[in-house]
Amino acid sequence: MEADPAVLDLAHARVSLLLLGLAVALQFGGVYASVLISDAQLDNPDVRIAEDVRDSVASALGLSLSLLASMVTLVSFGAMLWSLSSAWALPIAGDKVEIPGLMLWIAVAFALFSMWITNRVGRKLILLDFDRIRVEADFRYAYGQVAGGLAWFVNAYQEIARWRANIERPPRERMLFLSRRPYLPIGSLRAAVCYPSHPGTFPDEQMVAALHAFGLDALATRLDDDQPWEQKLSAHEQQRLALARVLLQQPDWIVFDEATSDLDDATEAKAYEVLAQQLPNAEVLAVAERAGALARLPRRWTLTESAGGRVALAVT
Repeated sequence: MEADPAVLDLAHARVSLLLLGLAVALQFGGVYASVLISDAQLDNPDVRIAEDVRDSVASALGLSLSLLASMVTLVSFGAMLWSLSSAWALPIAGDKVEIPGLMLWIAVAFALFSMWITNRVGRKLILLDFDRIRVEADFRYAYGQVAGGLAWFVNAYQEIARWRANIERPPRERMLFLSRRPYLPIGSLRAAVCYPSHPGTFPDEQMVAALHAFGLDALATRLDDDQPWEQKLSAHEQQRLALARVLLQQPDWIVFDEATSDLDDATEAKAYEVLAQQLPNAEVLAVAERAGALARLPRRWTLTESAGGRVALAVT
């Protein structure tokens, strides 16, 4: 089975163009390498090489095709012009001299003269075009650098957001947990009342008022005493001290985990009344076994065990 000649010609043309591009690229690569060694003032070679290789391949292909077309035209019409002017005679010194292909030679002479004039006048275009390419490359390089610098905020915004998230924590609702046995740090009573804040966070007047609200007036004069308060204070005094902390911290959410289980009913009722009066916007979530504490909350979740051993949650 014979191959289609047109397909073969197209394949040969593609291979030829590929080889031509490779040769030009290697040629310009060598030229720029030598220039970099000999001339340290060459600027932006990466931009220049890319454009020169592209333009050189296009120019070489265009020049080759135009030269081929010109040669075909010269051969085709040159023979015609030769035959038309072969019998022309020129009067020279009273004689007629026949010059074969006179008009063809005149055309050749005119073409040579035109090429000479063009080369003389247009050779400066080489340096001008070189300077144009250099200036355009400098402009593109500078513009790219400026644009990249101006776009720093856009490109780095993700990293900026991560950095700001590390140093600027967004405001969140504050929550305070109170257990049945509150933690009392070793040290002054002031540190125990202000916990988890620093001992110097609240003024004495505010701490005295918080202690008074829960019947701990006897401790108001002992803020600077260093004692093992976990051993000195009874269980109900420790729970009332933890309630005084709530007034100082003023959280958005208060979670009680049997935090009033050691208080009598009257003291427990008083504690919930104080919290409701002084922290009206706080949400209270209480886990308790005594009905007295739960009765003071507007909504109740009750866990009950059914006959089959399953646990059900009822909301009342």
